[in-house]
Amino acid sequence: MLYRFAGSPEVTGSLADYSDSSEVSEYAEKAMVWASQQGIIGGRDGGKLAPSENASRSECAAMIERFISR
Repeated sequence: MLYRFAGSPEVTGSLADYSDSSEVSEYAEKAMVWASQQGIIGGRDGGKLAPSENASRSECAAMIERFISR
C-alpha cells in the first residue's frame, strides 16, 4: 500500500539478506525491496520477513510512522 502511495518507484536490489526471501510473492517483491531500502521494514527475529504471516497492529503502526518520517 505504501509503495503504491509513493508512486511505485523503480527499485533495484534484492531481498537476499532475509533468510525467507524466496517466500515473497513475485508481485510483492519490488514493494518489499523498496520498503526494506527505505527502512520501513526491517524483518523479524532471525533475519526473516515472514511474508505469509499477519503483521501485528504495532508492526503496522511502526511501518506507517517510518514512512511518514522518511
